[in-house]
Amino acid sequence: MKISRSISVFEASFLKSEKLFTLISQIVFFHAAESVILPPGQKATSLFTLMLFNGLAYSLSYLHHIISNSSLGRLETVGTSSDVPHLAMSATKLTLEWTKLVVFFMTLVSISLALILGVSMQGFSPSPGYLVITGLYFLTQEEMLVVNMPRLLVKLPSSVIEGEEAVWSPIILKGVSLLLSLILVLLCTFYKKYKPGFTSFIICVYLKIRDLDINGFEKLRRLEMHVARFPLVSASDLSAHDDVCSICLSDMRRARRTYCGHIFHPVCLARALKTVTTCPVCKQNL
Repeated sequence: MKISRSISVFEASFLKSEKLFTLISQIVFFHAAESVILPPGQKATSLFTLMLFNGLAYSLSYLHHIISNSSLGRLETVGTSSDVPHLAMSATKLTLEWTKLVVFFMTLVSISLALILGVSMQGFSPSPGYLVITGLYFLTQEEMLVVNMPRLLVKLPSSVIEGEEAVWSPIILKGVSLLLSLILVLLCTFYKKYKPGFTSFIICVYLKIRDLDINGFEKLRRLEMHVARFPLVSASDLSAHDDVCSICLSDMRRARRTYCGHIFHPVCLARALKTVTTCPVCKQNL
């Protein structure tokens, strides 16, 4: 019992360090893919590939920041309604932006040097199949996709996860990475690459399942537990109601009704009840 409890505590602590777990799982996955998909003799291809993907991801995010940020060329002012420039804030902003620009160019130079050294000294020549499977795995954990995934889920016509996109987004991405890991473990077993296959199973399959449960479904269960006592609203009632959620002001295709008769998205209501125990509209005790 003590050993199993210690293992559970270690797993939970390790999985809470999400960036560390992501980095370790990427290294293990890329190395396993290298041993299975690529011909022998390509030393450190997995590390070069991971470095390339990270460099490209940072470069694209910086370019997106430059294109989408319309206030880069403006000076900071002393107030929102004032045109008087704030010299200290403007200088700080200018310094930060120049630092980001320098890091961007250094990243491009590092990528170029890594590719040159990898090709000339280590025989870096990844196959299309290797780039596809490692690229998909990297994308499921890439920060820009993780942040923007809820916006993509909002556009889905289904109402199953309406209002819960931010909760379901990491679950879906972790599920895709888990599926890719299972495929890779099966390939390792088929080609008798037992050592990378076993390591991938522990890090990328078993711990990913635990990650899904602790950082994915457990959050969903906690949110649902807060509002389970309130009945779901039928589609016909929602159509007749024809209103938006009073908390997020979005249309509702899935909702729960409080005792006082008000209708909210389940997740919106759960988040509200974390801080107060009254109805967000009429303040009746719930």
